[in-house]
Amino acid sequence: MRIDASGNVGIGNTNPNLPLTVTSNSGANAIAIRARSADDYGFMQFYNHAGTTLRGQIFNHNGAMAISTDTTGTARLHIDTSGNVGIGTTSPSVPLHINSTSGVSNRLAIFESDINNTNEYSTISVGHNQLSANFGLMLTTSDTAYIGVGSSGNAFDPTTGTGLYVNANGNVGIGISSPDTLLELRKDTASSSYGVYPTLSLRNDNAAGYHAIHFQEGSTQRARVEVGNNSGTPYMGLYTTSGYSGITIKNGYVGIDDSTPGHKLEVNSTENYKAIHIKGTNAPCYTMARGDSTNAEWRMGLSGYDYNDFAISSGTGTNDRFRMDPDGNMILGSANNVTPRDMHNISATVSVSGPIASGYSMGTSSTGPMNVRDWFVYNGPAGGQSRYVHMKTDLWAGGSPNGNVEYTMSLFRYHSAYSYGSAKVSEGMIGWHNWSGSTAHQRSIYNPVSNWAIVKESYTSSDGYVVLVADTLTTGTYTQFSIDWFQWAGYPFRERKVTAVTTNASATGAY
Repeated sequence: MRIDASGNVGIGNTNPNLPLTVTSNSGANAIAIRARSADDYGFMQFYNHAGTTLRGQIFNHNGAMAISTDTTGTARLHIDTSGNVGIGTTSPSVPLHINSTSGVSNRLAIFESDINNTNEYSTISVGHNQLSANFGLMLTTSDTAYIGVGSSGNAFDPTTGTGLYVNANGNVGIGISSPDTLLELRKDTASSSYGVYPTLSLRNDNAAGYHAIHFQEGSTQRARVEVGNNSGTPYMGLYTTSGYSGITIKNGYVGIDDSTPGHKLEVNSTENYKAIHIKGTNAPCYTMARGDSTNAEWRMGLSGYDYNDFAISSGTGTNDRFRMDPDGNMILGSANNVTPRDMHNISATVSVSGPIASGYSMGTSSTGPMNVRDWFVYNGPAGGQSRYVHMKTDLWAGGSPNGNVEYTMSLFRYHSAYSYGSAKVSEGMIGWHNWSGSTAHQRSIYNPVSNWAIVKESYTSSDGYVVLVADTLTTGTYTQFSIDWFQWAGYPFRERKVTAVTTNASATGAY
């Protein structure tokens, strides 16, 4: 031991530069502190300048080392014989055990770095010799906390965007270090395999289980996305109520307000005229094509010719095959350059049921009627028996049946021909005009050929309907005729038809 002129003490050291300098020249302990007995403590204590106040101590008991910062000997740092470190606890159960004894909320630990530049980062790594989990802070314009996994031994770089990020705005990013929304997921892949590279997976191993994402306003559910396993028959639903009001996709079928669709698209609506609504600025329509073709073979909707009429067309152009204007007037065939007045047959064959055809003039009588014909052919009986054909129509002759006053100005035109022996042709007309509530009707019979006159009569049936009479004449076995009907504008229009036909020897009274 040596004490120099400054009062420094050296043990094993001849040139002490501190108040006590200990140097071991044998490789053994430099300083040894021994307890008095087996269950006693070995201490190293630290006092204030005056030596009157204990500031802290380091002590050992049965192999455990502790550091205390007060006079009571309460261990602030404790290292047990297994090497576990306890901070705030004297019985650490893991390599590092931190326990806060404070009665208020506080932070257990702070890891701080002097980094201060954008894209600098500090980390805490937990792992083994191959992989490590990394936790830290990355400095950005909105400083971001992150969690990621990297190769142990290599510096983990959170600026690559790999991992989970939470920035100072509270936005969470997975696979992206600068999320712009509350939750943003990113995964870049060029794979086209179905389900191989999902960005987000929800899993429920219950065969009858469900997955759902709810959209809430407070405690009220406003909408949800729901997927059900349904015991091997999965479905997906987008709903806007607590029930199943929305869209359901099941077995490749789509149901709107129908949770069990049985067709590719099934719409269930309880409101009149509101099941499907297609709208657009030009001529919106529904199109159809076979196979994988994207070109429409047929379409149905507004006419591509005038964007006003309803049309059924082949292809997507203006080649309407059927067109009907808002007044109900129609065109059949390729008639795009024809203004609908009633019904036109340009290149198609038209068949209308009933022996009397209908026609309607949209203008004045000078416009001339435009009609569709339906032929009524009658081979009359031999001789003069039952020579008159009575045709009862649904045209009310006057008055108010069932509260309906029906006024009309009509023209019935008869065409007739006899082609056995000397050919004969005849045409006649009956004009009909009933007035307000009157049961009387006006008619005129015109027979251009005196010995061949098929137009005979018209009368009111016992129940108030118009009956037309044709004369098949005594040679009527081969008589053939047809009737056209026209109605002039200014009266409510409806198609006319024959409700009953019979023959009789008298020109009146059959109905």
